[in-house]
Amino acid sequence: MKNGEQKREQSELDTIDVVKDFFLGDFVFGELTYTPINSDIKSNLELADCIINYGNNVIAFQIKGRKGLPKPNGDMSWVVNHIKGAKDQLVSTFDQLINNSIPVFQNKKGDSFNIKPKGIFIGIIVLQNNAMTSYKRVLSCKRLNGKVHCFSYTDFKLCCEKLILPQDIMDYLLYREGKYQIDREFDISEEIMVDAFLMKKYQTTNFNEENLNIFRWILNMYRERLIEDEDISNYREIMEAMLQLDRLGVEVFTSSLGKIMKYAKEKIKTEDICITPLTQNGTSILFMSDTEMREKYMIFVTDLFMYKTKSEKCLTVYLYFTDEENFNIYWYYKEQKWTYDKEKARICYMPEIKGKWIPNKQAVGLVPANE
Repeated sequence: MKNGEQKREQSELDTIDVVKDFFLGDFVFGELTYTPINSDIKSNLELADCIINYGNNVIAFQIKGRKGLPKPNGDMSWVVNHIKGAKDQLVSTFDQLINNSIPVFQNKKGDSFNIKPKGIFIGIIVLQNNAMTSYKRVLSCKRLNGKVHCFSYTDFKLCCEKLILPQDIMDYLLYREGKYQIDREFDISEEIMVDAFLMKKYQTTNFNEENLNIFRWILNMYRERLIEDEDISNYREIMEAMLQLDRLGVEVFTSSLGKIMKYAKEKIKTEDICITPLTQNGTSILFMSDTEMREKYMIFVTDLFMYKTKSEKCLTVYLYFTDEENFNIYWYYKEQKWTYDKEKARICYMPEIKGKWIPNKQAVGLVPANE
């Protein structure tokens, strides 16, 4: 059997389909059987049933489906036994990622990448058993940051459908950890907890999905419009930057994109619209409109913006019209450590630059700056 090939249960296929829809196939790995590189181990090993890897985040899923007829009263013995087995497999996955020489794996879009266990590791158990009435939602686990999440398949699918965005799903997991008592069984609907999270974060559970639909269209269509010589790793970095956005961030992003599209159509050049993160590890987004493609100018402005805002990661969205109806969007991503630069500091004190890119309004996880 080749690296990555494995036979699939229907419960695994169902869950992986949900994960792929909401975290995008570019960051989802579902074929995770391998032989360690440069090791005395010659037999095949297996990681979790599914792994999401974007940025430094690794989310590992262990999926269990009921075979045969469930027992009455919630099929509790099956639930307890399979939770224990799944938790052990998640711990094994974590240990393998840390200790073994892992080969590249193919994601659900068909591209091969290394899985990078450098930051947060989250373990999630998904149980597909229609007889379940109650189960432990958050489990203690010393090896995996103290906690493992557990969902029924129905509850997990509901969470993804209501939260939609990867950043909101990640934030919900943190919220969930603080609300469910560890190692205690609950029979309440997960929807109640999801709605409580949305109310706390956004003060509503009813959303206008127009901006979200536009944003998801951008994510899904961007890959098909890559120019032939564009680096696929740069594409992943661009996608990772956009996956950091929550609902308010998406609203700011789509609004800013609409503004530079309007300016570009009217032949107005601007580089004043931007989004800066609340944390240094986040990615800033700079929006530019122009009358033509000026790559050197775009790079110069991006460098200046990163210096003035002390951003160490930046995605520049550069838009111009090629004729009355057609436009191009160029995506430029850059990472660099901030260091003092005498010449850039001098330019930033010039009157035409000094008033640019000053945050004036705080959103969840983001600071949109002055236009």
